[in-house]
Amino acid sequence: MGAVSHRVDVVPIGFLIPEFPQQTHIAWWRVAREMRKLGHRIQVLSTRPTAPGKRVHKSLDEELPDVIFAWPPRLRHVVGEVVRNPGGVWRGARYLASLSRSSVGQKVRLLPVLIAAVNLSSILRKKGIQRVFVHSCATAAHLVAMCNRIMGLRYALRLGGDPDVYGTDHFHKMEMADFVLSASPTYYDELVEKHGVDRSKLFWSWVGTDLESYPVAADWPDNHRAGPLRIVTVARLHPAKGHQFSLEAVGALVSEGVEVTYTIVGTGPHQAAIEEYVSRHGLGRHVRLIGARDTAEIAALLQSTDIFILPSIGKGEAAPAVICEAMACGVPVIATRIGATDHMVRDGIDGFLVPQRDSVAILDHLRELAGDPARLAQMKRAARTSARKFDVRLTAERILALLGLGVDPAGDAHIGGGQDETPHI
Repeated sequence: MGAVSHRVDVVPIGFLIPEFPQQTHIAWWRVAREMRKLGHRIQVLSTRPTAPGKRVHKSLDEELPDVIFAWPPRLRHVVGEVVRNPGGVWRGARYLASLSRSSVGQKVRLLPVLIAAVNLSSILRKKGIQRVFVHSCATAAHLVAMCNRIMGLRYALRLGGDPDVYGTDHFHKMEMADFVLSASPTYYDELVEKHGVDRSKLFWSWVGTDLESYPVAADWPDNHRAGPLRIVTVARLHPAKGHQFSLEAVGALVSEGVEVTYTIVGTGPHQAAIEEYVSRHGLGRHVRLIGARDTAEIAALLQSTDIFILPSIGKGEAAPAVICEAMACGVPVIATRIGATDHMVRDGIDGFLVPQRDSVAILDHLRELAGDPARLAQMKRAARTSARKFDVRLTAERILALLGLGVDPAGDAHIGGGQDETPHI
């Protein structure tokens, strides 16, 4: 990619990732890191620290000492802000009271968020941080909306999937936002028609992938011609990820005499059920559950993979970063039609799109690729080529342009808007 000039602003930008650091946060942390590479001062913020047991990536642990957390609050910050800025604190409280789609009980449960907003406002003021990009449209969006009322904070939000997954009162969260960066234009109409959001604030982009961290194997794309067909899924062990349907497909393929290894990466509440299914259907020789893995381990695994499956169901998925990572390694993807996957995968070219809960459709495509090594190699090459649009630098440049701190990757000062239905990056 050619060099893109940027006007570098010395004012720091807050980059808020809720409950940092968890396994899925690596993708958005990379965006923050890329913004730093482009010359900007990026301060990672978070709502509160996550439990140590959920930490996977070493790079996120290295970032942790410099992260500013809104919770738990410091008494001196809260008292100082109340004394210095009682009108702003009152406006934050009025925001909470104004939430028209939240019950009284829900508002009461948000009172700690108000305290966290007072605490964070005091810290941001002292740090000179006046703008924040937030990887959330859930409770963290309420947090920064309150900071807006308290101290005039400018903020932007990332909608990572179906709005229903991120709670209620989206109008209130987004009313004062500079922009909302959606995972897909699929959600525009719902935000406008159901929640009253200003369409001109809506934009979208991929999460972005550090393509250099996901190289192809030395013997790619023909590394599948010897040995078993190697299949991988990287996803939380949760019913919404649809592991049942990929397991059914893999089991059927095994029963047809195809030699297969299926590796599942992740942890979660559905682990015991998956292990029981594997045992009951005699798939122990073919299916491995290896738990959570860091970036380097996942990249190495994908390098030696032939097919990636993401069989998610429901509404929680949008533009999964793991699809970007698999394609960057030259691995074709079989994904359900969910969220923005129809923008990510070109059906029949660099992967396949299947209906949700359809193990037969997954099986059909596995069978097809297992029986046609030349087609599989062709799709591997196409996946690698398609992954260029997921370059994390393009995502970082897009956000900076929307913040008014640069130009977009195509060279335009203003990027799209509510009518931008075509993938731009």
